[in-house]
Amino acid sequence: MFRLILITLPLIIVIFVLEITLNFLKPTTYEKDDFLGWKLKKNFKHEFSNFTKKNKKYSTIFITNKDGNLEFNLNGSYEKTIKILIIGDSFSTDPLVSNEKFWYSVMSKKIAETNKINLNTTISGGGGYGTLQQLLISNKLKSLNPDIFILQFCINDFENNILDWEKRNYRFSQYFWRPYFDLDSKQIYYEKNIFKSILKPFKDSRLLSVLLSRTGILAEKYFSDPIQNDKEMFESSLKTTKYLLQKIFQNFPFSKKIILSCKQASNFPDTEWKKIGNEIGYIVLTENNKAIEGAMRENLDIFNIDGGHYNELGNKIFGEAIANEMEKKKLLNSSNF
Repeated sequence: MFRLILITLPLIIVIFVLEITLNFLKPTTYEKDDFLGWKLKKNFKHEFSNFTKKNKKYSTIFITNKDGNLEFNLNGSYEKTIKILIIGDSFSTDPLVSNEKFWYSVMSKKIAETNKINLNTTISGGGGYGTLQQLLISNKLKSLNPDIFILQFCINDFENNILDWEKRNYRFSQYFWRPYFDLDSKQIYYEKNIFKSILKPFKDSRLLSVLLSRTGILAEKYFSDPIQNDKEMFESSLKTTKYLLQKIFQNFPFSKKIILSCKQASNFPDTEWKKIGNEIGYIVLTENNKAIEGAMRENLDIFNIDGGHYNELGNKIFGEAIANEMEKKKLLNSSNF
């Protein structure tokens, strides 16, 4: 027994020190949730150090409110106040830039100044969220009855919405906790396996989250099962995603409903998001993707160090393009509100 203690004690100490260190250096903005899988912490505030892809350092002050949402309000002396609700994923809710430098803040500032209006913008969702999680969030927030509702879609949502797809790409840190939707039974379900049961007591561990993510990346690199021609998988994803997007749409009967994607799609079924959005009745915005592609052609430093998400400049370009397209489509005309 004493020998066992001597062997395990150093390991326990190392794990404890790593956990404390990770939470101190880069605390997670999320906590696990039995229903949503994970959600933003309430009343969270922290200053993060970030880097652009070209290794330029910048600081990020990330703040959530008492409801676990982000917000950006512009309350001036104008007579009219417009409420905007945005539901998205990591491109809207991860600590990549400070709250006031996110794309939605850039967008809000520009449309407020142009239209001489006050704006109350609420942002909800979570990094890695699929469409079902966004629907569950919208069920809670539909009582806000916003004037404008924006769904920030992402092309990887098609994968996020199908358990078998995520499992074949080893998304351990997501499919272990994420809820999924069965289109036939119209029921929500969760992944069940022995590893998840073993790890559940440690679900809020920062170290476990990092290990699951890194293990998944390595497994995807060496063992991922290509599904380029899996028509059945694609069809299931398209049908499920469209159904969930319709349900979100129906939650906001009195709002202007906009859908936009965080990235330009090039592969099927990712390219279908615009078609689905139009069929449901969303106002589909695409100029933001064109603006990002233009910045990439100019080799501008628009990405975070991870190479996928946008830094301050990327968010500025993204947000301004959205505001410009909203103006072009006359979505903020005073007669519409």
